[in-house]
Amino acid sequence: MYLRKRNQFRQTSLQAFKDLRQSGQLNKLQDLVYNWFNNYPVSTDKEISELSGLAINIVTARRNELVKLGELVQYNKRNCHVTGRLAITWTPEVNK
Repeated sequence: MYLRKRNQFRQTSLQAFKDLRQSGQLNKLQDLVYNWFNNYPVSTDKEISELSGLAINIVTARRNELVKLGELVQYNKRNCHVTGRLAITWTPEVNK
């Protein structure tokens, strides 16, 4: 079995991030994820992933960026409709 070094994953993730940013797709993905949260406020990442068909790692990463930009805020915690587990819900920031 071939085992990758831990930093190889980081390097490939960093390169993928740079590629997305240079291609302009990063902003498109942020807009897409924001629109899903806007249309389905008070949702978990997994719920948005299931609704949109986007991979969970794309939803989570873009949601984190949107939180840092002040576009989304944490709302509360409740059981996720997809996993049944306690999860954080997110909603668009209304006081912008």
